[in-house]
Amino acid sequence: MKFLVRPELPTASVGSSQATTAAVDDSAPLATRPESTYESGKAVQTNGATSGVAMQIHLADYPQLKLLAWNRRDDDLVEEEEAFALYERNWHFVEEEKLSLNERQLIERLTTLFGKGVMNV
Repeated sequence: MKFLVRPELPTASVGSSQATTAAVDDSAPLATRPESTYESGKAVQTNGATSGVAMQIHLADYPQLKLLAWNRRDDDLVEEEEAFALYERNWHFVEEEKLSLNERQLIERLTTLFGKGVMNV
C-alpha cells in the first residue's frame, strides 16, 4: 500500500534568512485508499492490509448517512461497521421520512450484521 508523502515545512535557524526544504516524492499517488477489487451496487469490497475482506460504503450514495458524516468528503468510503455505529450513535439526527428504500435496506442489513437485529437508539 502506498501513502501520500507530505512535504515537511521549511525550517530556518534563528537569525537566519534562509530556510531549508525537504525533498518531496511526487511519484506517490494521491489516493490513499485500498484499490477496489469488486464493485456491487452501493458497497465496495476491498482487500485491507490487516483484515481479509471488508465492505465499504460510499457516503454519497446514502443521503442520511452523509449528513451524519458531515465532516467527511462526499466521495469518502466508510467501513460497514463504522456506518452502523454512525447510524446508531446519531439516530436522533436521522430524518426517517427522508430515508430512501436503498438506505432503509442498508440500515436493516447493518443492524442484522452488527447489532444482532437490534439498533440501540
